[in-house]
Amino acid sequence: MPMTRLRRPRTSDGYRRPMHASPARLWSVVVCAFAVVLFCSLWVHGQPKVPAKPVPPRLINDLAGMLTSAETQEIEERLLALNEANGVQFAVVTVPDMGGYSIEEYSVELFQKWGIGEAKEDNGLLLLIADEEGRLRFETGYGLEGDLPDAFLGRVIDENLVPHFVEGDPAAGIVEAVNTIALRLAGGEIEPSRKEEKSLSPDALAAIVFFAIVIVYLIVKSSSRKGPSGRPPKSGGGVRRPPSTPGPFMGRGWKGPSGGSSRGSSGGFGGFGGGRSGGGGASGGWK
Repeated sequence: MPMTRLRRPRTSDGYRRPMHASPARLWSVVVCAFAVVLFCSLWVHGQPKVPAKPVPPRLINDLAGMLTSAETQEIEERLLALNEANGVQFAVVTVPDMGGYSIEEYSVELFQKWGIGEAKEDNGLLLLIADEEGRLRFETGYGLEGDLPDAFLGRVIDENLVPHFVEGDPAAGIVEAVNTIALRLAGGEIEPSRKEEKSLSPDALAAIVFFAIVIVYLIVKSSSRKGPSGRPPKSGGGVRRPPSTPGPFMGRGWKGPSGGSSRGSSGGFGGFGGGRSGGGGASGGWK
């Protein structure tokens, strides 16, 4: 069947009248074009441009140049020892700036793009440091949210990181943060902060006084059993205890398990395994 060709209507003088689009059709075209442009701009803005995954892989990546080579090596060894001790992939990344994005958006994107942590364990931890904005953030994987709650990580930022960053010594702050987190993951006791020390409840104070009285009583009773020279009697040849062996956490000098890290001595970190983040963590800043 032949197609019918549309013809423009003729005017009274015999000329064909030009066909014009209706205003409604023109308006719909303009609206559609504006929507496409707006969607593209929002899509571009919603995806922070994070640095590519490091090759060869490393746990400390000082992209902002805030650390010396010696400081970077020391932190890398500590992170390797932590990874060797319990499998946690703790990545420390410094960036010059975040391109106008919030540190929460940037850290989530970096965590997901790099795949920090093991795929089945989701045991990754990211410490992101933005130099220009003066912002810090811990981003935790799904598998570490119970071991490293947001309140604890916020305390690490406030007490370990921020004071040293304000003093211009970021390496010392990072080292203290790694030590504190390693001690927490190993089941060690964390010293209470100054705020917690001041906010002791009446029950806690009563318990402290009670135990102090008991200790004084035991000391007095023990001294009364000693001989006239002040030494215990020789009737019970006691057993001498060996001196205590230093543990892995001694002040700021935590080095991980004895013997060092086998991965560190064999050439470095093996790479991230594709872990996921649930958006948990804590943020802070020093500027």
